[in-house]
Amino acid sequence: MKIRYKGTIINGCGKHSELGVPGRTTLREAPDDWPDVLAPGSLNVLVASSGYPYIYRQLDIPTLVSILDNGFFKPVFTIEHAKFVNNQIIPTAQNPQNGMGQVWRTTLLAESNDIECWMLRRIGSGLKNQIELVSHEDIRATYGLDKNRRWPVTVIVEGKQCAT
Repeated sequence: MKIRYKGTIINGCGKHSELGVPGRTTLREAPDDWPDVLAPGSLNVLVASSGYPYIYRQLDIPTLVSILDNGFFKPVFTIEHAKFVNNQIIPTAQNPQNGMGQVWRTTLLAESNDIECWMLRRIGSGLKNQIELVSHEDIRATYGLDKNRRWPVTVIVEGKQCAT
């Protein structure tokens, strides 16, 4: 199943560049197409209020990216909190999954480019309406997406709907 978000590329807050995301060689559970090494940082997409997939309305769930923390759309794989370097989202007794990474295969449609990348959502992240995309390459530099412009994009996310 694929769902589509519409929004704009924005400048991130800069903290993701300090996060060490493990590559395929250190993650037994990662699929073969997960990069061995990821480019530092992430590409942030601010989802428009009208840019959420229809399934959100169909399931009557809040239009927030953070709702993915509840498990309604199953990722391709997950990354344990401890496998990240400098993960500032800490598990707690109330939320033992905080900081765990959920990863989905993603296609970013931007400026006539279909860019294969990955959506990485850490459970408990403070980003409620932003998608963070990671890749083996610096997406902005490779595809000429200048930081001084807000680029309209569509993010197509591959996963599996879970029972609600």
